[in-house]
Amino acid sequence: PLPGTPGARGTRSARIGPNAVAPQVQGGGSSIVRPRERVTPEDALRAQFGADNVTLAQGCDNERYLPLPDPQAVVEGWTVRYFAGNRPEGEVLRKHATTRPGLFWFGLAGRGVPFEFSATVEGRGRIAASGTWDFSLMNSGRARLFVDGARVVDNWTHVERGDSYIGMGSTEVRGALALQAGSEVQVRVEYCRDDARAGIAGVRIGMRGPVVHDGLPEAVAAARAADIAIVVVGLTPDWESEGFDRAGIELPGRQVELVRAVAADNPRTIVVLNAGSGIAIHPWVHEVAAVLHVGLPGQAFGDGLLDVLCGRVSPTGRLPYTVTIANSQA
Repeated sequence: PLPGTPGARGTRSARIGPNAVAPQVQGGGSSIVRPRERVTPEDALRAQFGADNVTLAQGCDNERYLPLPDPQAVVEGWTVRYFAGNRPEGEVLRKHATTRPGLFWFGLAGRGVPFEFSATVEGRGRIAASGTWDFSLMNSGRARLFVDGARVVDNWTHVERGDSYIGMGSTEVRGALALQAGSEVQVRVEYCRDDARAGIAGVRIGMRGPVVHDGLPEAVAAARAADIAIVVVGLTPDWESEGFDRAGIELPGRQVELVRAVAADNPRTIVVLNAGSGIAIHPWVHEVAAVLHVGLPGQAFGDGLLDVLCGRVSPTGRLPYTVTIANSQA
C-alpha cells in the first residue's frame, strides 16, 4: 500500500464515532447470542499499526434512550427483591443481585414467585459530577423511581404504551434531579406486573449525568492529526430490533454533523455504516472518500473491516434485502 493508506506501515488512523466505541456485531431481541470472543475495530487497528498510531474519539452519541447506569458508578451493585401481589411489601419471596438493571421476565419471574408479582430494585450510586442528572423508566407493567426517597420518575400512575418489550411495554418516561459531586444516593425502583394476560414483564432503568463537554471538536482534532479518519456510525438495538419498525432511515443524533465535520478536516475520511438496515447517506456521501456498509458483521468485525480497508479482500457480499430510494432527488 502507498504511504498514508490504511495498510501502510506507520499509518496514523483516527477511529471516530459512537459505533467505534461500542460496535454492534449482532441484532437485538431474540437474535442475541454470546460470542466466544470479539475482535473490535480497535483491536484490529492496534494490531496492524501499533497502539501509538491509533486514536479514539467518540464525537457524539447515537442513543435513543438514557443509558443503563454505569456498573462502576454503583456501590455494591443492585439488589432485586420479589413480593406477591401488586405492592412491593410484606414477605420477600426471592432476592438476587445484578450489575445491569435492565430486567426482563418471560412467564414466571423465578422459583417461588407467583405470576402476578411486584419487585424492588435498589442500589447506591456515586455522583461523579455536580449538575442535573436524568433518570428514566421503561416497563411492561408499572414502575416508579425514587432517589433518596424523593419520587423522580412516575410510570405507575399513567402508563403510555410504546414499542419496548416487543410492543408490550411503555414509552420512556424521564425525570431530573440536581445532585452534588462526591455524594452517594439511594436509587429505588418499585415495579409491579399489573396485567395477568401479559406474558412479558420487565423494567429498564436509565441514568445519565450532566454533559460536561462537546465531543465534536475532539473528534475533528483527532481526524486532523491522522492520515486516515475511520468514522464508524450507525444504530443500536434500541433503534432496530424485533417487535417494532424504524420511523425513518436517517442517522440519529449528531452523527451526520460528525461525519461532515471530520470530512471537512481530513479528505481521507472513510465512513463505516454499522447497522442492520438501510441508512440515508445523501446528506454527506459526496463529502467523504469512501463508504462501507458492514451491516451487523459478527464477532470478527475488526479483522474483516481491516481486511477490506487494507485491500486484502474485496467486499463482494450481497444483501439479504433491497434498499430503494423512492425520491430520485434524495
